Amino acid sequence: MMPMSATRKTVVIASAVVVAVTPVFCFVMFLQPWRSCPEIDDASAACPALDRDVALLAAGALTFLVALAVLLVALLLRPQPQGRSAAR
Repeated sequence: MMPMSATRKTVVIASAVVVAVTPVFCFVMFLQPWRSCPEIDDASAACPALDRDVALLAAGALTFLVALAVLLVALLLRPQPQGRSAAR
């Protein structure tokens, strides 16, 4: 097995961190613990989501999917060995 290059290792680590963090972000955005709407109920779960909340949740989900795709590509594609001609 060939060792990872520094760039590839950085891409794998960065995308793995994003893949690990974005579900937490999406879960917090879904629960909205900072929201209160006393006219409906005291619980934050009873408050309707605002347009910007939905946009942030969608952006988090999209970020997760892109980071997951980058992580899979970085892990599954094998780099071409340097110093050899590809025309052989």
